[in-house]
Amino acid sequence: MSRGDFERKVFVDCPFSPDYRERLRAIVFVLVRLGFEPCLASQRSDSGHPRIEEIKNLISGCRHGIHDLSLSVAAKAGAPTRMNMPYELGLDLGTRWFGNSKLRRKVTLVLENKRESAKKALSDMNFGDLRAYDGVTDTLICELRDHFYAFLSSEPGAVPMAFPSHDELLDDWTRFVAWLQRRADGPLRSAAELERMQILEFVHKITEWLGARHAVPAPRPGP
Repeated sequence: MSRGDFERKVFVDCPFSPDYRERLRAIVFVLVRLGFEPCLASQRSDSGHPRIEEIKNLISGCRHGIHDLSLSVAAKAGAPTRMNMPYELGLDLGTRWFGNSKLRRKVTLVLENKRESAKKALSDMNFGDLRAYDGVTDTLICELRDHFYAFLSSEPGAVPMAFPSHDELLDDWTRFVAWLQRRADGPLRSAAELERMQILEFVHKITEWLGARHAVPAPRPGP
């Protein structure tokens, strides 16, 4: 896929904290597995480049946007809420509503924890099909799969024949995680190394795993 492919680029707006790491990686895995290109501001390392400029560039360069508001509600009374996700959702929707003809074709997925929980933090969000996943990674993977299945069903060419089922996608995720935990020469990666792995490297690992999987020869038919 070309780096300039607006149609397949997906802006991912979610927390970058340790308590969200598994879910973020699952989102990235699903996107790459389905043939899309995840785009996150954290993929760029340049202290001299304002983060908001990078976010604006990513939003305008991606047809798709995934916004997870599941952690935007304060965990307890008096705790701060995380405002970055609703803020970036607003930027994305504004681009979609007020942008040029290409940007008006953008597709938005909003995720939340419990059904209608996002309204507690963003009362104007009373439209569209928000998807709830209860903080469960497997459910999140299935919701992402269903969203992109519905999107592709409405596009010319329909859904690819190789589009994975829920079970196939969950199985791929499990197999990839097991593969990632072990180095090519056999020893397991340390938990610290896995935690430090940046998203850009993680994407490269997914691509490597997919390539290795497809390179495995098909089993010979029995006699």
